[in-house]
Amino acid sequence: MTDGNAMRPGDVIKSMSGKTIEVLNTDAEGRLVLADIATYAIQNYKPSAIIDLATLTGAILVALGQEMAGLFCNNDELADNLINSGKKTGELLWRMPIDEKYMKILTKEFVDSWRNQIINIHPSLLPAYKGLNTHKRVLNDGVQLAGCTTHIVERELDSGQILMQATVPVLKDDTEDALAKRILRMEHIIFPETLKRIATNQFRFDK
Repeated sequence: MTDGNAMRPGDVIKSMSGKTIEVLNTDAEGRLVLADIATYAIQNYKPSAIIDLATLTGAILVALGQEMAGLFCNNDELADNLINSGKKTGELLWRMPIDEKYMKILTKEFVDSWRNQIINIHPSLLPAYKGLNTHKRVLNDGVQLAGCTTHIVERELDSGQILMQATVPVLKDDTEDALAKRILRMEHIIFPETLKRIATNQFRFDK
C-alpha cells in the first residue's frame, strides 16, 4: 500500500449513488471514480444517455478479435442506433449479454459475514420483478404501479427483508427510460431515508 489509508482488497466503499462496492482488485480505482462521475452527471445534467468508451479491455479482444468492439447496453433503442451508426462508419459493434445470469453475485461467505449489514435498492416493488430489465417487464405486463425497494441483501438475489418501498404510477405512454428516471428520483429519496432509520434503530431485522 502507498499509504495506511489506501483501499485494500475486501474493503467496502459507498459510491456517490449510495450503492456499496466490494474491492476485489485495487487496480480498478478508475472504475470507482467513473461510477461517481456518471452519478454526478446524471444528477446534475440529466443526460439522455451516457456512453463509456473503454480501451483496456483484453477480455473483449479475446472474444471478438480486432474486427468488432463489444457493446454492453441496457437500452435497446440506444444499442440499435449505435450498431447502425457503426455499420455506416465501419466501426462495427457486437452487443454482449447483460442478463442477470452474468451479473456478479456476492459470495455466500461475504453475505453471511455481514448479515443484516448490507443494504440494496432495487427498481421494483419486491418481491415482484427481481433481477434485471424490471422496467421493461413492468411495461410488458401492463401493471399500473411500479416503484423501488430497499432491502437487506441475502444469498438469494433480491430476496432479503424489505425495509422501505415507494410507488411510482405507470403512465399510459410510458417508455422504459421515462419510467426509469421517475423511479430513480424515488430511489434517491428512500435510500438515504432507509439509512437514517437504520442509524436511529427504527428497524427490527429478521434473525
